[in-house]
Amino acid sequence: MRGVGIDAVEIERFRRSLERTPSMVERLFTADEREQLSRASDNVPSLAARFAVREAAMKAMGVG
Repeated sequence: MRGVGIDAVEIERFRRSLERTPSMVERLFTADEREQLSRASDNVPSLAARFAVREAAMKAMGVG
């Protein structure tokens, strides 16, 4: 780690992005993640949270 990373995602904005570009799910999340989250009636909040965590980690490592 190089520092501290923080990221915030607006869930409804993330939802609209996924609606506009459905292929984002395949690009951003592993098959295992997609399988785990497919069971939820509304998986967008969980997808957005996972995305934010990854972005924060990348920033902390100095690559985001």
